Amino acid sequence: MRHAELGEYNAKRVANIDLAAKTLSRIYEDLVFLTFGMNKEGEISSIDLKSLVASRCEYFAPFIQKRRLSLKTDLSDASMSANVYEISRLIDNLLSNAVKYANQGGYVAVNLKDGELKISNSGEGLSKEQQDKIFERYTRFNEDQGGFGIGLNLVKRACENNAIAITCESESGKETTFTLRWK
Repeated sequence: MRHAELGEYNAKRVANIDLAAKTLSRIYEDLVFLTFGMNKEGEISSIDLKSLVASRCEYFAPFIQKRRLSLKTDLSDASMSANVYEISRLIDNLLSNAVKYANQGGYVAVNLKDGELKISNSGEGLSKEQQDKIFERYTRFNEDQGGFGIGLNLVKRACENNAIAITCESESGKETTFTLRWK
């Protein structure tokens, strides 16, 4: 398509189609990964996390812009030895959820330092009861936002496979923060 010839109305429609295609692609990849990929031993390599996290933030920029969110990043040099595909899926799911569940006009914050990655958002937060169940497959707390309740289960399994500790800190009506720690 020639974007210059689309006009504003059609350009918005094409942008929406692009976002929908990316969303479906990500869901498909997650389903395939949960069904087939988690049972295979993945190749472990050294990952430049600063570069990976920056590229994943860039990927989600259209979603962030569409929701009128601000993205706050503080990325220091960091690396880990892990399966790069699993770590990419993990980061994508945490960023996707942060964007999806942030309050309109709020923010998503990504902080990376050696041995720790934090992804936070403004929003409604989670109760203690919800936090206790958040990593169970098919668990969903907000039916309005779509999804299948598999993303955080995938995140938990990827963390287990790569010796990463994950925590969720949240209170109802306040910021939610997922923290990943590794050695």
